[in-house]
Amino acid sequence: MFFPAVAKAATLAAFVAANTLSPAVARSLPGQHASTTTVINAPTTTTSSRHEMRHEQAWLTSDMAQDLSDTLSQNAEWIMTLGLRKNNVTGTHDTCKDSIFQNGNLARILLSAHIIGMGDGKYLDEALAWCDTLVSLLNPIKTSTGLDGGYWGTGYGTEPGHGEVYIADTGTAVTTLALCSHMGSDDQAEKYNEAMTKFANFVTDGCVTPPPQRGDTCPPKGTGWVLDDGSLGDGYYVGSINLTPYTISTATSGGVFFTEFNAIKQNDEYAKIATNAVSWIINSIPANGSVPYILTPQKGQHYVYQATSYSTEALVDGYNRRPEQRSQIAEGLKNTIKWLVETQNDYGMWGDATTPVGGENQRSPRAASLLQWYSMNVDPSDTGVTNALKNFVAGITDPKNLATIGVNDWSLVTGFVGLVAADLIQPWVTFLPTN
Repeated sequence: MFFPAVAKAATLAAFVAANTLSPAVARSLPGQHASTTTVINAPTTTTSSRHEMRHEQAWLTSDMAQDLSDTLSQNAEWIMTLGLRKNNVTGTHDTCKDSIFQNGNLARILLSAHIIGMGDGKYLDEALAWCDTLVSLLNPIKTSTGLDGGYWGTGYGTEPGHGEVYIADTGTAVTTLALCSHMGSDDQAEKYNEAMTKFANFVTDGCVTPPPQRGDTCPPKGTGWVLDDGSLGDGYYVGSINLTPYTISTATSGGVFFTEFNAIKQNDEYAKIATNAVSWIINSIPANGSVPYILTPQKGQHYVYQATSYSTEALVDGYNRRPEQRSQIAEGLKNTIKWLVETQNDYGMWGDATTPVGGENQRSPRAASLLQWYSMNVDPSDTGVTNALKNFVAGITDPKNLATIGVNDWSLVTGFVGLVAADLIQPWVTFLPTN
């Protein structure tokens, strides 16, 4: 097991604060691979705001941490059986075998498990191989002003590298690519960063010729899918261009990817896009606290929980990296936290408990990371939140419960569960380090 004996007698927070990776395991920034013992996500504080980034989790016992470690290890071992590196997985119940969003989450689980100390290098190798494949699937284009751009077909049963062009799905995939650029070789990092730059150019500067079978329209010259109100459109949706706000693309590409890529590139435009995307999410939240699922045209099904789950990463990463936005995020999410506590289902997740493998349930687990963030940074004394977190941990560490909701059977739910488990074990290990 991952936790040494000394850690089992202490809280997880104490273990994480002291934990380092050996040179044989550690992979740091390009140019520093495996060269020194590396502290991953050591506790940091700031004096620029009354809100600080903290890593304490007093509610999480060593037994819970061990159970989470077991769940994460099982997730990673199952992922290793799927042929992930080809981005066309086998052995899952998901219809979408080549979804770059779902497979990107699986690769990110492997990266995180490696950082934590699991897998003896095999998880890292598989995840980097997936990132190599992702880059090979990039469709290069020229943007409206002549920049080198690129986009991905996001899968869904078509020829690899083509299919639907969803900025929302792509945001999840390139967030994994950002973590790969941090952990791969110098040559890989250069290749990954070039691909991410091309995607960023596509999102911000559009195209001259639209992707095949997606209508005949590109955004107006000099613009892309970043809208004036801070939201993002979704690329091409139901066969035509989508230039209206979409919650998920705003969160995954606008909020998370541009935050992570800005951590690599230190680009003012990227920082502005990320900041404005998070502000748009916060400002869209109604009084009941649920992040609304905004998309035009609306899908036939009414989604209640998944927009909150998808937005979690943008909100957490924004808080951790932008001290100037912490007060806005903390104040803006109080009703959301209350709503999550009140609506948690019997599986520790969110959605209709009578359909545990339904889309809402399978997409909802990442919302638990929002509760984790709140407990760590805003109000550690809120027992409603800590009890909800305990319920969630109980749900994702009980074998019967895991089988019922489809973990290690469906890529979709396994991806979200594994990411939350990793971040509970070592806070925010699924993101680029902040130190």
